[in-house]
Amino acid sequence: TTLDENKTITITSYSEDGNVNSVIKGKVLNDHFLMATQGTLSLENIIFDGNNLEDSLAGVSMEEGTKINLNNNAIIQNFKNTSSSGGGVRARKDAVVNINGGIIRNNEALYDAGLQTTQGVIINFSEGEITNNKSTDSTIGSAAGVALNGGIFTMTGGKIENNESVQSAGALYVGNYADGSIGEAHLLGGIIQNNKANNGGAIYVQKSILNVEGTEISKNNTTNNGGAIFNNGTVNLKLGLISNNTATNGGAVFNHSSESILNVENITISENTASKEGGAIYNKGVMLVTSGSISKNTSIAGGGGGIYSLEGKVTINGGSIFNNISKTGGGGIFNSTKSTMEIKNGKVYSNTAATGGGGILNYGILNISGGDIYSNKADGGAGVDGGSGSQITMTGGTIFNNHATISGGGVGVYAQSAYTSTFTLNGGTIKNNTATSNSGGISVTGAGTYTRRTGVVCGNTPSNSYETSTTCPS
Repeated sequence: TTLDENKTITITSYSEDGNVNSVIKGKVLNDHFLMATQGTLSLENIIFDGNNLEDSLAGVSMEEGTKINLNNNAIIQNFKNTSSSGGGVRARKDAVVNINGGIIRNNEALYDAGLQTTQGVIINFSEGEITNNKSTDSTIGSAAGVALNGGIFTMTGGKIENNESVQSAGALYVGNYADGSIGEAHLLGGIIQNNKANNGGAIYVQKSILNVEGTEISKNNTTNNGGAIFNNGTVNLKLGLISNNTATNGGAVFNHSSESILNVENITISENTASKEGGAIYNKGVMLVTSGSISKNTSIAGGGGGIYSLEGKVTINGGSIFNNISKTGGGGIFNSTKSTMEIKNGKVYSNTAATGGGGILNYGILNISGGDIYSNKADGGAGVDGGSGSQITMTGGTIFNNHATISGGGVGVYAQSAYTSTFTLNGGTIKNNTATSNSGGISVTGAGTYTRRTGVVCGNTPSNSYETSTTCPS
């Protein structure tokens, strides 16, 4: 059916028993089940059912400049496109999609199975569900739930759940269009959960912008990177909860490249798991933490229970990183090779590593000018541990009350003979740390070196020659 008048058309159903009636697809059409070329289409209390018949186009098509309102109990389901993109709904240039209690479910396409858009489309999602849609093509970047290509998506309520893409973006793809226009997604409320993809279990960002400002993103899974979010654009985590997501790398977020920007503000990132590196976040781009919490995340075979950074740049200017676990090194943070990290403020505490760096394990460049690193546990370098190639400079802040089961309760510095590892103390305080074996404050072994210009080392047990005072500042 084609609607081609510039009017507002409402399609609904009436049933004396209160049931919602269905319009069921009876044969293969090689065409859209319903298409609007002009005006506004409002659906309520009606089911459009594709009957799982294999066809070559989306079930509902909204052409350029049109509007669709999916109101209460408007359901688009069971459309199966085996030839191209778009399963349930396709919205073209400058169309508007309002989901106010409607449901898009059980649709399938090669890619962009639930709701597909092109440039300039505006989607407002306040209530309803986008669920159980599936994209099947492993060779094309795709979304199972919503594909935003150069438009604006605003979510204030509802659920996007149980969608699956064999490639990327189980729930939401935020990308640019061929003309260069970027996508913008604003997640202000609602829940995105139980989605699955090869990369970006819930969300994949490509040269576009994602703002998370209140939505819960939980229980999503990827077989590769970014259990909740895979970022190749700009992601601002301002408010909300990202929890219980799983991935190989980056249980919650994978910040993909040098051009990827990740800002962590007043958000909670907790109880995510990576089977390798970065229980919460794997960073290869530019990352800024100003507030919020990263807690109770786990990395299993790799390092960085909270944050793992490789060839990236990280600035920590606030927030708390605590109660994270690494089954290897870097319980709170693993700053790996060719990475630069600066800690200006914030807290890194009560993290645990099986080997080195309960708080922070460093193989790159680490500058500590403020903040507190305390109550972390590891075999060595319980507060901060520097491995081969590490450069650590401390000009401020406090490292205290950390415990090593072997040595270096506060700071450990180690390098193999072919490498260097340096720790320069130019300020700050290292105090009241403990080690079971030796060197409660600072441990220097192998080819590691330690230089002190200013700063206080005191009250550590067992003590050694690096202690500067018998009394500690309060």
